[in-house]
Amino acid sequence: MTKQKPIPAQDKTVIAEISSYLIQNLRHNITIHELTNKYYITRTRLLQLFKSVHGVSLKAFVISKRMDVALKMLLETDKPIDEIARLTGYKHPNNFTRKFTQYYGKPPHDLRKVNEKS
Repeated sequence: MTKQKPIPAQDKTVIAEISSYLIQNLRHNITIHELTNKYYITRTRLLQLFKSVHGVSLKAFVISKRMDVALKMLLETDKPIDEIARLTGYKHPNNFTRKFTQYYGKPPHDLRKVNEKS
């Protein structure tokens, strides 16, 4: 079994900054190219470091954060599902509903109904 080298503190800091930036901008579809330009890091290094630090790919991280925010909004607000979709970076509510259903196993309107009955 190969032992992984520790991640340098400077690299951890860059990934923390990128992660924070992504979370603050979930409603925008930020590209890897934009991140590499903004943080002066190569695509390969960015993707490798991100996976090393978070244990998931950059794409999976963004989807997870979007779904967390969407679920919170569904359960704690009366915002329409299409607005929640837009606020979490989905231009088309159908794409949001499909991804949400894949992630949570139920469509957003079902989770909202269950919460309203509680």
